[in-house]
Amino acid sequence: MAFELEGHGRTADLDRPLSWEQMTDDVAAAVKKLGFDQVDVMGYSLGGVMALRMGVKYPSLVRKLVVVSGLYSPAGYYPAINANWPTVQTLAGTPMEREYAQHALNPSRWPIFVGKMDQALKNFKGWPESELRSIKAPTLLVFGDNDAVQPEYEVQLFRMLGGDKAMGGFTPLVNQIAVLPNTTHFSIFVRADLLMPIVNPFLDAPMPK
Repeated sequence: MAFELEGHGRTADLDRPLSWEQMTDDVAAAVKKLGFDQVDVMGYSLGGVMALRMGVKYPSLVRKLVVVSGLYSPAGYYPAINANWPTVQTLAGTPMEREYAQHALNPSRWPIFVGKMDQALKNFKGWPESELRSIKAPTLLVFGDNDAVQPEYEVQLFRMLGGDKAMGGFTPLVNQIAVLPNTTHFSIFVRADLLMPIVNPFLDAPMPK
């Protein structure tokens, strides 16, 4: 089951500001409405930001987490990315613009949506370390070696989730981290040949006791 977040894909762009907190609440409400008691949550990019928040805010609803090219703080992006957020002008002619025109309920809202995304990104200050350390769901972090997120920030997140307790194999870790070679922020979701052999065994494995 795949959710398209507010303003993304075929989900309407509502007349309200975008926020990861609101989108997290929306996904949780949809899961409950569909009658699921617990689910595995996999989020890509900004969906990964939301997935981490799901693990913090709705722990009983989340069995396992998979965060793909996500981050916990905007400081995790490379400085050049933080300094040059996409605009309507820079996105002109890109696959993002074409996909929006093809699938959005109201394609004319493209400039409004881009502006709202820009503001949401600027408003996002990150998730507190204390809250991230409270995540109980087994979590898999996956990112590309040429991703938008700096690898040291992914490692920091891994440590917050228990990676700092590693004992070289003497004590098994609940959480996992993987780096996909020759993979960018935009190619990672089409690299099923690399991604799924990592994700499926993680999700299929028994829950730790």
